[in-house]
Amino acid sequence: AGTGPVATGNLPQGVGGTVTNNPATKTIELVVNHVTPLVWTATSSTVWDVGASTNWALSSAATTYQDGDNVRFDDSTANPGVVIAQPVSPGSVLFHNTGVAYSIATAGPGKLSGNTGITKDGTNRVNLGGVNDFTGDVIIKNGILELANAGALGATSGATCVSNGATLNMKDIRLTSTLEPIYITGEGYAGLGALYSDTGNGNADFLRDLRLSGDAWVGAAAGARFGFSDVAGTVTCVGGLHKFTKVGGGQFDFEEAAVTVGDIEVKEGVLQSANATTINAGYGITVQSGAEFRIYRIAVPLARPFILNNGLINVSGWNGAGQNQLEGDITLNSAGTFQVGSGFEATLTKGVKGSGALTKTGAGLLTMSAANT
Repeated sequence: AGTGPVATGNLPQGVGGTVTNNPATKTIELVVNHVTPLVWTATSSTVWDVGASTNWALSSAATTYQDGDNVRFDDSTANPGVVIAQPVSPGSVLFHNTGVAYSIATAGPGKLSGNTGITKDGTNRVNLGGVNDFTGDVIIKNGILELANAGALGATSGATCVSNGATLNMKDIRLTSTLEPIYITGEGYAGLGALYSDTGNGNADFLRDLRLSGDAWVGAAAGARFGFSDVAGTVTCVGGLHKFTKVGGGQFDFEEAAVTVGDIEVKEGVLQSANATTINAGYGITVQSGAEFRIYRIAVPLARPFILNNGLINVSGWNGAGQNQLEGDITLNSAGTFQVGSGFEATLTKGVKGSGALTKTGAGLLTMSAANT
């Protein structure tokens, strides 16, 4: 083989390295020894463009953005309202904001593109908009990432992963057309839930693919409703069957969903199972004081035992024989309530037990076909 000159290109701003010869592999290698990101300052404007606006700083020196640059958004700006005015393809995107809440919007052809991903760190919020097509993952490590558009999370070849102590706020945005996989674990930021919505009512058609990578809380603010609806979706677990906990005064729906999780706890608000939803057997459902597990004409028998700690099971819909059938026993650790609305029916195929009292409310029919202890 012959030899020839080696042509070198330009590295992105802030990236330094050396070119070395590796005789063992007979290759020429680039060894990167430092990566310094561009930091958003917005000293010229609030526009994120390519090569035009000096809205960035590299080691404190004002500069323009070029595609491939690594960018950072922190507390260095007094103008956190960012407008992406054209397609941009950064090497990486990091939000590390504590004192500043960011808003990312797009104008005209603007979008976040390329093979980058987004990392959200810091305890403050980021409101992410735009119809983006970047292919990397969205990693939410801390604080809250809010959605402002169904396309904000980029291409579905990447996933969105919410770490313990962080929250993805859906904000009444529906991901049903994008099939974005969402991985969650932990209680969320300040106990809001790793997955959360502070707005939304009516149709709960928000999700298709939710995956628990550990025990996880899902929260809905009082008056908000979101979840699965209308078209089949899945709730699954990674690395074992993890506990699913519903918090917040609002409602989360399992409707037309195939749910495979560990124990379910309704700590606050409402968790609804509806229509053709299936929930795997072998684990329990605990309903705490003031909380509600709602049944809306479930077509597949629910073979899980219930524990009521002054909680409520509420049957609010029925289409005919064989629906709303519970095939697990009910344990009353304290008082519990079973409500069946007018014109609806429910059947308990196993007994009620425990030290508490069960109160039946509503004008509907409750059939108890086993001995109670």
